[in-house]
Amino acid sequence: MIEDIEAGKINMVAVKDLSRLGRNYIQTGQYTDIYFPDRGVRFVALNDGIDSRDSDNDIAPFRNILNQMYSNDLSKKVRSAIRAKKQNGDYLSSYAPFGYAKDPANRNKLVIEESGAAVVKRIYDLCASGHGSPFIAKVLNREGVPSPRNHRETTLPGYVEQRQYEWTPETVHGILRSRIYRGDMVQGIYDCARFKRIPSKRKPSDEWYITPNTHDPIVNDELWHYVQNCMNTRKRVQRSGEPQLFNGFIKCGDCGYALACASRYGTEFPHGWS
Repeated sequence: MIEDIEAGKINMVAVKDLSRLGRNYIQTGQYTDIYFPDRGVRFVALNDGIDSRDSDNDIAPFRNILNQMYSNDLSKKVRSAIRAKKQNGDYLSSYAPFGYAKDPANRNKLVIEESGAAVVKRIYDLCASGHGSPFIAKVLNREGVPSPRNHRETTLPGYVEQRQYEWTPETVHGILRSRIYRGDMVQGIYDCARFKRIPSKRKPSDEWYITPNTHDPIVNDELWHYVQNCMNTRKRVQRSGEPQLFNGFIKCGDCGYALACASRYGTEFPHGWS
């Protein structure tokens, strides 16, 4: 519409009421009081009885403010309802996490999806054996294991084969860190976008909604905690298959980062061993 106005193709804009043009009173007022008059465009809001050809339109700014107040109030009520569901442990995302499916009897509850769960278990077992996320991703890609996105697409009705998405270390890392797989519901990680398009942002972990034991776990508590410890200490195995003795204990004196063992002849490693 704006492009047509700029091109001179439109000389009147008619809406049912002012709220159909916008609920942000500043932007709506910018259009009705400045933009449209400057370009010779007549504006009509039928139900509100507003016509820019008339001089008696003083009520329009107040209606714009009331329209925004209505949207603000509605946004608060919706957010409050969603917050209550999250605190109750209801699953609200559009898609179930990899390894789970939505319960047909209750779409807010998760049930184990066996084919994906088997991959999740293997990822945890590989990490517990001392392998990192890059190595695990390479193994899964080499064996042609469908990535979470490809796996989800195959379960959707009317599936049409799409491009293949590879496993990435970030995907593996996210699965290994997720409390979902020990049976806990974790939501509210990001603050929802609010009215007037305030962008969402990641919240501190102490503000997340964590509800224990909301669904069947794929990995038990002992394995999950052991994997977290492995990742925190950056444990890795050597080519011989044996774990490195000092992994996770020796840190760089300058940056504090854990040192990694590497073998490259004739190369110096300021933050590692050679």
